[in-house]
Formats: sequence, structure tokens, C-alpha cells
Amino acid sequence: LPNVIGCIDGTHIPITAPAENEGDYVNRKSCHSINVQIICDAANLITNVEAKWPGSVHDARMYRESSLSNKFAC
Repeated sequence: LPNVIGCIDGTHIPITAPAENEGDYVNRKSCHSINVQIICDAANLITNVEAKWPGSVHDARMYRESSLSNKFAC
């Protein structure tokens, strides 16, 4: 795509249910996971990975609370 800077997406990585805060890690498909935000540039090179979010956290929240959201704010 012309003039594309890159792409941002979240993906769920399955995990074993943690002993603490177990409910926080249950995603919308009822599986335990961490939600990872990955950013790649126009050349498909990964430029940023943030892997700290429990599976119940929505992709929009991960982006909103990321360091990049301030850089692209209008």
C-alpha cells in the first residue's frame, strides 16, 4: 500500500492459567493468554513488541496506553 508507515495488531499467545489474577488472563474465546501488540514497518520488519498485557485486555487499550499512541495523536 502506498504511503503506509506500518501496521499495528494484537495477537493472543496461549499460556497456562496463572495462580494469581487468573481471570484477567481469560480472553474473549475463554482461553488463558497474554495479548501482545506487534508493530511492523512498511518493509515488514518488526519495530516494536509489547508483551505485558493479560488476555482480557482489548487491543484498543493496549494501543491507547502504549508509548506510540502519543506520537500519532491528533
